[in-house]
This record gives sequence, C-alpha cells and structure tokens, in this order.
Amino acid sequence: MGSPRLTEDELKLTLYAYTEIGRSKSFSDSHHQVQWLSEILNLLPIHSPDERPDNSGFRTPDGVASRVRAFKLIDENRNPRKLTSYRKVWNRYEDDWDALRADVRDLLSEYGVTVAESPEVLDDIVRRENLWEKMHQDGGPTEMEPSHLRDLGIYGGGAGIWRDMQLTEQLSSDGCGVTVSVLHTGQSYPDDLSEIELIYHYPNTDRAGRRDQNEIEATKNAKRLGVPIFVILYADESEKMRDVYLGRVIDWNDETSEFLIRYGADRQRLDAEASTTMVQPQKSFELTGNRSSDMRKQKARSGQSTFRFEVFQRYGPECAICSVDVKPMLEAAHVRDKQHNGSDDPRNGLVLCRNHHGAFDQGLFAIEPETHQISVAEGFTRNELGIESRTLSPVRNRPHQEALRWHWDEWTEERKS
Repeated sequence: MGSPRLTEDELKLTLYAYTEIGRSKSFSDSHHQVQWLSEILNLLPIHSPDERPDNSGFRTPDGVASRVRAFKLIDENRNPRKLTSYRKVWNRYEDDWDALRADVRDLLSEYGVTVAESPEVLDDIVRRENLWEKMHQDGGPTEMEPSHLRDLGIYGGGAGIWRDMQLTEQLSSDGCGVTVSVLHTGQSYPDDLSEIELIYHYPNTDRAGRRDQNEIEATKNAKRLGVPIFVILYADESEKMRDVYLGRVIDWNDETSEFLIRYGADRQRLDAEASTTMVQPQKSFELTGNRSSDMRKQKARSGQSTFRFEVFQRYGPECAICSVDVKPMLEAAHVRDKQHNGSDDPRNGLVLCRNHHGAFDQGLFAIEPETHQISVAEGFTRNELGIESRTLSPVRNRPHQEALRWHWDEWTEERKS
C-alpha cells in the first residue's frame, strides 16, 4: 500500500521546507531540511496507523524530496494539473511568507512538536548554549583570555572563522561543517560594526585547497540550520583580551562577499530574526525612522551595518553615478539623511563612491524623482563632478520615489534661497 496523499497541513510544512531551503537550484533526500521534513511528517499523528505502509516506508526523505520539488515547479511557473492542491497552498502564502511561518508554528504547537532540525543539530545547539553559560560562570563573556576560549572550544586560534570540524562536520550534508565563531578584528570599513550587528567579509586568503570556500559554506550552514555562533571582538580595555557575544547569521550576499551577523541583542528577538527565511515579502516603505542614541566609541550607530548590507544587496556594488565598482571606494548613502531623521530602509539609499557620496550630501547634485535625471548645482558641470550620464546608472533597482521627492524638494528649495 502506498502512502496517502499529503494533507493540507502536510503541504504547509512542505512549502515551509521549500522556502527554508532558499529556492536552491538543486537538493536531494540528504538535504537537512528534507531530513527535517521527513522526521516531522512521521511524528505528526495526521494519519492513522493503518494508513501508513510501515514505519520505514512512510514519508521517507526520498518521497519528501519529490514533494518539495513539486513546489519548485510551481515557483518556476510550471504547474501540471496534478499539482492543483499544491498550487492552492502556494497561492495562499506567496505574498506573505511570514503568515506561512506563523501557521506552521501554530500547527506544530497544536501537535506538541517543536520546530527543530535533526537530533544532532539540536544537540549542538544545546552544546553551544551550555558553553555560553559556562563563560558566564567563568567570569565572562567579556574580558576573556584567548587561551581560555580555545580550551572551551569556542575559538581555534588565528583563523577568523572557526568550524571545529571534529564536532560539526557531520551536521551538514556538504561536509563543510558549521561555523562555531567568527573573530572580528575591527580593522575594516567604518560601518561594519555596531553595538548589535556586524558585516563580516568572506575570507579571501592564499590557503591551499577550498579552505576559504568551506568556511564560507560553514557560516551559511549556521543560518540554514538555525545554529547560533559566537562573535569574538577585541576587548575595549585590552587588545590581549576578548569580548564574546552570542550571535546569529541573518543573511549573506555572494555578490559583495559579506555576511550580516546580529549579536548581543535581546535573545528572543535575535532568534526570531534568524529563524526567518531569506525569501521575505517586501515591507511598506518608511521614509523616516527613530534616531538612535546607542553609540559606542569606534563603532557605527546601531542599524547602520544592516542599512549598508541591504543597500548593497538591493543595488549591487557599483556607484549609481559613475562606473566605480571597487568595493572599498563604495558607500551606502541615505537619500533622506539621518540629520533629517531619514530611515534605514534600503529604498532610502543609494550606492555611491566616496566622491559622489560627499557631493550628494553637499547638494552638488540631485536626482529628479520621476525621470531619474541628474541635475547639478549652478556653477558646476557634470564633467567637473565626474557624473558620467544624465540619468541614474541602469542599476537593477531605484530608490523609492518618496525618498527622491523629499530630497529633490529640499534641494530645489535651497537653490532658491
């Protein structure tokens, strides 16, 4: 007897697994999310025992993988008639993945099942939380000796990314393991580090083999598997000591070779942010935001790292005014600036080279909101300002018209005075 068709509740879980996989081009029955889905579908008492062929043949990873691929067909606009029930569930959630996640949490809670990965991953999460408690018991987690962190297994020495392959290799199907900690030296771009978040650059070294790429994948696996990592910073009082925070990988951008990592915030909020898939509905635009007084010596204001990351993710690593695409020369600029309570919504931003960022902030040019034509201040020419075209460069996205309108109105008003 074959397995019964997936019920609507099971289809919700299957769609959830697909979005968590991240719309990857390929996956198999060994993918950790497929393994998770197989375990969950076997746990849920949706079908009576007489509907199950046997314990080993019901909702197997191989069968589950084919069900997940059915949603991939729909996502690619291929919709065979036999997928009608799948399409119905897809239509319900395609504009609101947050609603899907909420419904899945409610569904599993109803059956008394916790959303979790494999038992091995759960064990590693518990191990890391125990290490976090151990550091507190040892007088940390700030002002800690690097040697003590090595003894605990939190840090492996000089490497920026520590994986502890002996303990984590078996947690991922790709054999890259899962990152345990990242060391941030502070020798980076100004907006890379704030009180609650950091942008961590992919390793790019001359080490033999695939060491760099494997460390990148291990850090992505921490996001994929929902595993916390330790963020290690040089202590403020002494460069010989280390401050340690529990963090989460929030997202990554292969185009700019960067991770967005959040740490040191409220644990419940941190876990909630990290548990969301990277396939998310677009929020309503906010032109203004709340000013933050949360400042720290040599660190950017809170939220600035996320703003920079999301602006580069939205527009790509190239100046919108000229052809400069050298990353160290590029910056995330606010259209409505922070001085006027501009928000950190990436649609209130632009990627500009340092020269054009300064020129934009000084009012030497502005962008007409409807046509995106670039106008320069009286007394200057496009050539003098290094502006290479009459309109914004053909970037893949544009700033929100409301932001451009605000800046244009301010700029034209200043020209009158």
